[in-house]
Amino acid sequence: MSYICTRKTELGYGVMVTLQILVLSFQVRILVAQHKRRLFSRLFLVMMPKAALD
Repeated sequence: MSYICTRKTELGYGVMVTLQILVLSFQVRILVAQHKRRLFSRLFLVMMPKAALD
């Protein structure tokens, strides 16, 4: 009976680790997209003619 409880605990731990990995990869994807967007907007402002800013 203790073997079954140990296996359930290991399974629960494995599920938690897998969930953390998925959440982390999702967060990284969001941060990279935000970084690219900010970089692109800065690049756009630098390349914009001065007359368009007035």
